Amino acid sequence: MTDAPMTVEEFGALAAAWGADITRWPAGVQECAEALAAVSPSAAALLVDAGRLDRAIASARPVVAPARSDALVGRVATALAAETAERTVRSRWRTWLMPVTSLASAAVIGLGLGLAQPVTPPMTGAEYPTALLIDGAAVSPWVSQ
Repeated sequence: MTDAPMTVEEFGALAAAWGADITRWPAGVQECAEALAAVSPSAAALLVDAGRLDRAIASARPVVAPARSDALVGRVATALAAETAERTVRSRWRTWLMPVTSLASAAVIGLGLGLAQPVTPPMTGAEYPTALLIDGAAVSPWVSQ
């Protein structure tokens, strides 16, 4: 901090923020704060007030019965175990479902393509002999002309 002496207002703000124990205050202000507390009755009074607040906070800790905390730990452990078991079931389901689904999809697509009929109209009676004479075989409707 600066070499300027600490004011009572600054001391009060630090006491409100850090409590009555000056050793817990930031290292740069501890020396100035101890010097001010030794010479200023206002600063000493602020430390007494901060000490009361520190004791009130320390005494207000909630007391939890061991049985209650054990029950909470048990519920959390049970919930985590159930979630892990559910993930395992889902993982097993996915390990065989995805390949089976992929295979079935490929089979359906292949079957559909194999049974598909060409979009070209069928040959009439006059076109068929003409195709036989030109190529020696009927023209496949799958090949573009």
